[in-house]
Amino acid sequence: MKGSQTLAGYDMVLTLSENTINYQFKQLHKLNIIHKKWAVLAEQITDGDKDMFYITDSDASYNAKLNRWIDLQGQIAQAKEDNEWTEVGKLNAALEEEKVNFKFGWKASLLAPKINILEKDRNSLTLQIIFKSGQLYDRPGVLSRVNTIDLKNAIYAFQVPIGQLKIDKEAMILDAGEQVTKIIRESGLSEQDFTIESLFLNFSDANISNFDRTKSSFPAEATTPLQRAVENYVNLILKDSENPYILGYGLRRKRIKASDKAMFQPSSLGFTTSYSNHANKKGQFSGLNYLMMLNDTAPPTDPNAGILPQSLIEFSQDTTSPTDGVFALQYDHFKTYIATPE
Repeated sequence: MKGSQTLAGYDMVLTLSENTINYQFKQLHKLNIIHKKWAVLAEQITDGDKDMFYITDSDASYNAKLNRWIDLQGQIAQAKEDNEWTEVGKLNAALEEEKVNFKFGWKASLLAPKINILEKDRNSLTLQIIFKSGQLYDRPGVLSRVNTIDLKNAIYAFQVPIGQLKIDKEAMILDAGEQVTKIIRESGLSEQDFTIESLFLNFSDANISNFDRTKSSFPAEATTPLQRAVENYVNLILKDSENPYILGYGLRRKRIKASDKAMFQPSSLGFTTSYSNHANKKGQFSGLNYLMMLNDTAPPTDPNAGILPQSLIEFSQDTTSPTDGVFALQYDHFKTYIATPE
């Protein structure tokens, strides 16, 4: 941008395409940085301030407890049907004594997650958790049998807000693959400056229960149990773990030397999205925008700040192959940092 103009109020913008970000997720998934397996058995969660009890498949007794829980619940349901209430009481006591009084559980394999840029919301994304295979175990009531629901090819999609954060200029690291690293390097930014992981993976910012039914796909009988299980799994279990992030991996930081600092060192970072169906290729031209300010300048507060009139990827001059991303810099800053040849 020339003169005093800015990019929707910002000094610099880096836009990465939806396809590029999803490619990064695939790479992180291949490297086992994103969890490929989810397995948990968790107790009833409506006990006031009581801490939630759960086990994962890291517990050697996971399978035995799963089978025992299913067996006892079946016996309880049968005793109820037979009006054998003394037996029901004994079996419920066994559930508590053996610590298998679970409410839900699952054991599933996951494919790489995906994001979708939304057409009418510039401050949120849809994140899809995609199940390759597995079973969801749900106990509708304390005296009910355990229902087993097949999760093969199920998709749970929910909206995740993307906001604004203050960059610790000494401690940012990009933990993405070669494609994005190349984009940032060629834009004049160091790969130390950003982390793809910080965009929408922290539970304190994500409303996992705000699921998107239009982009979700699972058996009808799984609607309520799956919503409840996903919500509790992330909000009550992963939230308090050493790795409290939606996809099972967290933001890692390291100190960098002054000599490693980028030529254009941002001092604040915000995010918006740009939806585009240019050439009927939404994934290629829709993008996530890194919105940056320089020199400790405060970011704009206007509600429309960062809302670009169209995706920067549409301005790409390379038409021979899909563009991974586009970097734009306000012209006055370009003149400040780049000496004009004599």
